[in-house]
Amino acid sequence: MSLLTIERLNVAFATRQGRVKAVKNVSMSISNQETLALIGETGCGKSIVAQSILRLLPTNAQINGRILFQGRDLLLVDEKTMASIRGKEIAIIFQNPSLALNPVYTIGWQVGEPFRIHQGAKRSQSIQESVRLLSYMKFDKPESAVKMYPFEFSGGMNQRALIASALALHPNLIIADEPTRGLDRKVIQQIIEQLDRARKIHSSSMLIITHDLSVARSISDWIMVMYAGEIVERAPTRDFFQSPFHPYAQGLLGSLPENGFHPISGQSPSMIENLQGCQFHPRCKWAKERCLSEKPELLSVNRRLIRCFLYD
Repeated sequence: MSLLTIERLNVAFATRQGRVKAVKNVSMSISNQETLALIGETGCGKSIVAQSILRLLPTNAQINGRILFQGRDLLLVDEKTMASIRGKEIAIIFQNPSLALNPVYTIGWQVGEPFRIHQGAKRSQSIQESVRLLSYMKFDKPESAVKMYPFEFSGGMNQRALIASALALHPNLIIADEPTRGLDRKVIQQIIEQLDRARKIHSSSMLIITHDLSVARSISDWIMVMYAGEIVERAPTRDFFQSPFHPYAQGLLGSLPENGFHPISGQSPSMIENLQGCQFHPRCKWAKERCLSEKPELLSVNRRLIRCFLYD
């Protein structure tokens, strides 16, 4: 059963340089207790999808489509309802803990915030819950940690504190937006293990947004590849890493050190310019005349969705 369904989501921003088309006709679904990894280069629109789900976009955003969560269209509910959903039914873990955490409040106060907002807990109760959550996230001395401030923690510790706060009320859906960016490989492994363990214990679903393919491979059930605001491939994780179909997806895997570190030549197209045809054709070694003028649709091929004329 689908917990979250996004149908033809479009997001654009009015800027001085022009209209930035950040997300173009994106559709996806996440079932109960399922993890979907949304991958792609920086600037392809991944985080905009996450912010759209929780309606955290800036005021210059123009958005249309449908975002159905447990049958409710989140783009149509009022702000009071949306506020009750954020942090309780859908939790988000932001990519930069140093910006997401307030430097003037203790870690305990911030981790316990969901209990005060959604359950009316008193300060002492929320701190007790913070101790429990930090213990769950493998903090050595949680009773001391709740009294400390973000600047006294490492990046990995702050990220674990954010995860603890996100999991506080056992949300049905966890959105993790680049949760391992800027962390060393050992800490990344710890973060992913704790996040996956918590998701399974609470029977939550997860949308993880990452440019780190090793993270996507280790935690997800499905891979969805985004390029220039569009979905170009969706596949079971194991199948994807064995044999990606889309030329861009093949290039992503080819750029990994274990695969010879062959970066994709060229750059992503401007989100302002209206590029005709396939968005990837300027960088694709298999591009034909048709690719320059016609836009490929998403096709269903062997349990996958693929946007490419090679499979037409």
